[in-house]
Amino acid sequence: MAALLNRPGLPRRNVQLPREPNGEGARDTQQAAASDQLAAIARTAYCLAMREHSQDPTYGNKHMPQWDGGLTAMGTYRKPVWPAVAQTLLVESADPYLYMAAQFTENKATHQIRPNQLSGPQAIARWRDYQANAPERLRQQRVRELASVESHVLPYTQKGLSFERAMALALGNTTTNCATPLLRHSLADRAGLLDVARFFYDAALLQYLFQQAPYDAAWGDILSVSLCQAGRDLKQRLLGG
Repeated sequence: MAALLNRPGLPRRNVQLPREPNGEGARDTQQAAASDQLAAIARTAYCLAMREHSQDPTYGNKHMPQWDGGLTAMGTYRKPVWPAVAQTLLVESADPYLYMAAQFTENKATHQIRPNQLSGPQAIARWRDYQANAPERLRQQRVRELASVESHVLPYTQKGLSFERAMALALGNTTTNCATPLLRHSLADRAGLLDVARFFYDAALLQYLFQQAPYDAAWGDILSVSLCQAGRDLKQRLLGG
């Protein structure tokens, strides 16, 4: 496995986020669009968790005015709850899907967690309890993912392919290779496989964005320096810094 991590390659590509249009108005528009997108992702993540735990495969298919905003059946107008949830995800550096899993896994109450319970102190406490073992989970995940990549590289090298070509094929295999985009991007970046690294960059950035500290602790020696910096910069912009 050392070959996967230490093999020299081409100079690393200095990955940068696309430049923002000039002007504060453009920056505000981009920031609002990113926040809206994260709110939509939070809704999707919650609905998927609810479908699993409530056994209702259609939960969330229809507009839910009490949570999505609008006029309820009782004739009252409600604001959407998802922007507040999105802000909590950013502040806590929480992956939306893991955050929702934590809400249900760490829930000690007998009732299901409702969307308006996803951004308060108790929700944050559930997330932090869940995250207490995050570095160890990520270390175990790293071992599994590296083993998966290696199991796909070896057959290609045994057939006479170069290491670089074998890595490119292994990392591009999204069917049987269980590696996540962050590991794929990182290994491709280290091997100088610029096209492969670029292909997985956006998904890798999103994966890193929500768990920066745990990934730094468990995967720091293999992560792309430029991607990590981009993740920190992006988070700061989303938080309004």
